[in-house]
Amino acid sequence: MGDTNKIDLGRGASAKQVVAGRDNTVTLIEQQIIQFGARQILDARFSLPAKPEPFEGREDEVREVVRRLREGRGSLVSGLAGLGGVGKTAVAIVAAHTVAEKFPDGQIWVELRGTSDAPMPVSEVMATVIRALEPNPDLRNPSEAELAGMYRTALHGKRVLLGLDNARDAGQVQPLLVAPPAAVLVTARTGFTLAGLVPLRLDTLKKEDAEKLLVELCPRSGGNAGELAELCGCLPLALRIAGRYLAEHEAVVVARYVGQVRERRLHSLKAEGERDLEAVFAETYDYLSDDMQTRWRALGVFVASFTASAAGYVWGLDEPDGAQEILSELARLSIVEYDAESERFDLHDLLREFAGGRLPGGERRTAEKRYAVFFKNVSSAANDLYLEGGENVVAGLKLFEQELTHIRAGQKWAAENWETNEEVARLCIEYPLDAAHTVNLRLSAREQIRWLEEAVKAARKLGDKRLEGTALGNLGSAYADLGEVRQAIGYYEQALVIAREIGDRRGEGNALGNLGLAYAALGEVRRAIEFYEQQLAIVREIGDRRGEGNALGNLGLAYYSLGEVRQAIGYYEQR
Repeated sequence: MGDTNKIDLGRGASAKQVVAGRDNTVTLIEQQIIQFGARQILDARFSLPAKPEPFEGREDEVREVVRRLREGRGSLVSGLAGLGGVGKTAVAIVAAHTVAEKFPDGQIWVELRGTSDAPMPVSEVMATVIRALEPNPDLRNPSEAELAGMYRTALHGKRVLLGLDNARDAGQVQPLLVAPPAAVLVTARTGFTLAGLVPLRLDTLKKEDAEKLLVELCPRSGGNAGELAELCGCLPLALRIAGRYLAEHEAVVVARYVGQVRERRLHSLKAEGERDLEAVFAETYDYLSDDMQTRWRALGVFVASFTASAAGYVWGLDEPDGAQEILSELARLSIVEYDAESERFDLHDLLREFAGGRLPGGERRTAEKRYAVFFKNVSSAANDLYLEGGENVVAGLKLFEQELTHIRAGQKWAAENWETNEEVARLCIEYPLDAAHTVNLRLSAREQIRWLEEAVKAARKLGDKRLEGTALGNLGSAYADLGEVRQAIGYYEQALVIAREIGDRRGEGNALGNLGLAYAALGEVRRAIEFYEQQLAIVREIGDRRGEGNALGNLGLAYYSLGEVRQAIGYYEQR
């Protein structure tokens, strides 16, 4: 054997040598172990971990992995990918136990440490497998080629299932692939391709299975299992941490613990003596480059699924294709979810909290501001579509509804921060005013009032009378929708004063028309007619034909309600 490319792997001791190697003394317990089959108990060929108990759900996933391993042809390679804590290892272990009879020569389980700072070298994995299958192998300084040859020889013709848990990437797994009848079962947080590999990506548990798992772990959690499962995001690791904590701390009131998790999820979902969620998430986060960490942290501002263009705007990218590529890579690493049908991306709730918790103050403010601006623009675009009429009415409303969760979050941020600078103040005003029609059609009057009250404050802070008057008029309309007509009249009157003060004839006409509607609602029809007539004069003066039609129609309605039908007909005909 030559001296180049040597790998010092030491020599492995057999189970029998370990037992008998202490001063040639064998204890009574050791004698009993040997008598009842220590060679099987300590046999490294059969190193599958015990099945996780309890184990709920995943029947379809286990069935699919088992089918592949039992019915596969050629190189049997099955892979499980997904978010850290989603239960890839548990599914793989259950599936491996299920097919164990197909692999009587060994079921060898190796933790590849793929998400750690020190992934297991391929040479070490090979040596582990060789030691498990060969008695006293000579592994003193073999070359890489020699070690690979010994590895293939040890597995040749053997029905062995090799479980490679927590793989880093294709490069760590490729050299370990084996020829039939052996098979390989891989778990990884990253998605990668290999010849013959059939991947299966795991999602979180179904809600009912998550609840069952909690009750199995801690029966007294039953009454709160539904809410606790949701707070855990139906993520198996989080569920197990919560269930075991309650089972081990009988004095802890379940409802109180649920409240703690609701307030601070990651902080409350910590495991004693085990890796907690933050540690699991941190492994993948630390795997990212500095630039990718910055990108991913910023995604913590999204409160729901989002498009690539939204992410690109928050990141400040000029090229939208760049965002798509970055998000695709993050999805491959299982820290961003992708829905091919909707072409939208998302973060698991707990990952969103983890990402947001790592956003420094300056980064957070920049990301939140861009987020608020982007979705204000989306709401304005939806309103513009609606106003185009025809089929765009439905398209505009659909776009507004699709992004409404984000629109609400963006407006909330602007309303909470409008005092910081003029740009944010204008953003706060634009949210209800630039999308007035879709806001009026899709938000409750009470929610509109909240938005508009903040807009009025921001406009007054800026000294922008025109925007203040518009917001006051819309505020009056929101109160009118609630039937609070006297309140509405107060806001219309304020809007009218401002319009006349700044010479805004269109605004003046709108205020007069709204006052007419309000007084008509109160039954004061003659007074309503006075306002409609003033409105009609203004809209004719400025050439507002749509406004003129509205005024004529309202006058017709007013005279009709008074029983002056001929007069009403005249206005209807003009309309």
